[in-house]
Amino acid sequence: NRKLEEQVANGAFRADLYETLKIVSTGDPIVITQRENGNVVVISQEKFNEVLAENETLRAISAGVADIQAGRTVDHKKVVSRLKKLQKEWK
Repeated sequence: NRKLEEQVANGAFRADLYETLKIVSTGDPIVITQRENGNVVVISQEKFNEVLAENETLRAISAGVADIQAGRTVDHKKVVSRLKKLQKEWK
């Protein structure tokens, strides 16, 4: 787990919003510290999309591992045979 280095107090974030968002837009996340509500992380849209994609990939890998462990697999030769049959049907 990587700890986020850049931290800005809530008041400083509001006071210099433009500059803070400029830093975030370069790809570097910033932690906005708050006393009452806990910290908030601000990241760029691009970084957010990367996090979502990575999360979805990890879920798919986890589901695949669970299928293997549960024995929900199909022999490679059977898959190739089925695909060849489907290919003939599609022509």
